[in-house]
Amino acid sequence: MISLTVVTLGINVVLLLGLATAAWRRRTEPSTRIFGIFQVAAAIWAGVTMIGLSLPPGPVRLRVWGITTGISLLVVVLWLAFILSYIGRERWVASWWFGIVAVPLVSGAVLYFLAPTWPPFISQTSQSVITAGTVVNASIGPIAGMLGVYIYLVFFIGIVLIGKTVLGGDTLFVGQAVAFVLGTLVTVVASALVIGGIPVDGYPLTQVALGGQSLLLGYAVFRQQFLQLVPGVVRIGERAVFDDLDEGVVVIAGTGTIIRANPQARAYFEIGELAGKPATVLLDRLGVDALSALPTRFDRQGRSYQAKLSAVTNWRDESVGRTVVVRDVTPLVRRQQRLEVLNRILRHNVRNSGSTGSSRT
Repeated sequence: MISLTVVTLGINVVLLLGLATAAWRRRTEPSTRIFGIFQVAAAIWAGVTMIGLSLPPGPVRLRVWGITTGISLLVVVLWLAFILSYIGRERWVASWWFGIVAVPLVSGAVLYFLAPTWPPFISQTSQSVITAGTVVNASIGPIAGMLGVYIYLVFFIGIVLIGKTVLGGDTLFVGQAVAFVLGTLVTVVASALVIGGIPVDGYPLTQVALGGQSLLLGYAVFRQQFLQLVPGVVRIGERAVFDDLDEGVVVIAGTGTIIRANPQARAYFEIGELAGKPATVLLDRLGVDALSALPTRFDRQGRSYQAKLSAVTNWRDESVGRTVVVRDVTPLVRRQQRLEVLNRILRHNVRNSGSTGSSRT
C-alpha cells in the first residue's frame, strides 16, 4: 500500500515540475533559467526520496539515501544562484567567489554520492520501516555538522540579500520577496525539525515541505508576476543607463576606495580601470589633496570639465560615500568665449560709432 508521504512527495514532484515548465516558457527573462533548474533539481530530490521510501532496508536503501542527501546540497547551491540572479547579481554566479562558496556544498554532495557512511562525515546509521516507508536515521560526524551550520549560513545570506533589495526601494517586488522568504523558511524550519527527530528519526520532512515551498513560489509566479517582473531587470536597466551616461560618474565608498565608475569617467581621467583603486588616483589628476577641495571646473588637455560632488546615503540617511559627476562643458565654454568676443566687438563698434557722431557734431 502506498503511504500518504509517498503520495505527498509525488504531488510535490508535479508541482515543482509545473514551476519548472512555467520558467522554461519564460526562459528569455532574467533569472528564469536558473529558477527552472532549481525546481527540476528539487523535483529530482523529492522523486528519489519516493524511491528510497519504497525500498527495503539494506545497502541499496543506504546508497539511495546518500544520493538524496547529496542532491539536497546541490539544491542549496542552485537556490543561492537563483537568489543572486533574481536580485540582479547574475554576474556573481559566474565569479570565482561564488565557486568558493559552492565548493563545500558540492564537495559534500560528492561525498554523499560516493561514500555516504564515511566516518568523519556520518558516525552511525540505522534503518527502520515506518508507515511512510523505509527511513534512514544518521548520526552526523564533525564534518557533516560543520557543513550543516554552513548551509544555514548560506540561507541566512540569501534571505538578507532579498531583504536588502526590497528595503533598497524596489517595493514593486515586495510580494515576490515575501513569498520567496517564506518558501525558504518552510524548508529551513522543516530541516531543523528533522535534526530534532520530529516527527520521527529519519522522516523526510524537508522533502515533504517542498510542497509548501512550491505553493508559495507558485503564488510569486502566477500572482506576483515573478516571471515577467524581477528586480534583476531593474538592476540591468540601471547598469545600462549608468554605463551610457554622457557624464562621467565615480562612486567612492566611505573608506576612500572607488567602487564603481562608468566608461565616460574612465575616458575623462584616462584610466583603464578605476574600481578598487583609492580616490587619490583621481585627486592626483586634479591636483587636489581631498574630495572637499574638488574644483567645480577644471581643464585637462585642452578641454573644460565641470565637477559636482554629492553624498551617498543609506536608507537611514547616513553618509556611506561620495559620488563625483564630471561633465564635459568644452562646447559651452567655447560658446561663452565666442559670445564674450562678440560682446567686446559690439561694444567697441558702439563706442566708435558714438565717437564718430560726436566729432561730426
